[in-house]
Amino acid sequence: MSSKDFFKVRTILAPTLDIVEEVNNYLMAIIPGGEKLYLSSDSICLVEGNIESQLDLYGPKLLNSINCSDLPLHKLILKVSVPMMLLRNIDQSSGLFNGTRLQVRKLGNYVIECEVLTGNNVGHIALIPRMNMVPKNETSQLDFN
Repeated sequence: MSSKDFFKVRTILAPTLDIVEEVNNYLMAIIPGGEKLYLSSDSICLVEGNIESQLDLYGPKLLNSINCSDLPLHKLILKVSVPMMLLRNIDQSSGLFNGTRLQVRKLGNYVIECEVLTGNNVGHIALIPRMNMVPKNETSQLDFN
């Protein structure tokens, strides 16, 4: 892993989200360095009506347990030098789109600095900001803003 090109030529395929989580946890355990924890929002946008029942129904415990392919997990743990993949299009002209592989260089509170590993902009430095992710399913009863 000391070679800069180590993650550029490797891919791990996993059939389910549970296996992805297992692989991620294993890799995080063997890669040296300190971890930084990023948490998702754990509140809802309230609509007019019975606000207290909405707070009871959609509490932090439920919101933090949601695991679907359109949204990342509640907890994201990263280390400097770990590989990661973008889950949404950020700036296609700069090669930052869904599926782009990156390697973490610095971990900030609201921005992650990465080096692009794949595509036309290999070697470029990208700043990935904290952002809202809303599920595409328009019939959902939950609003994740």
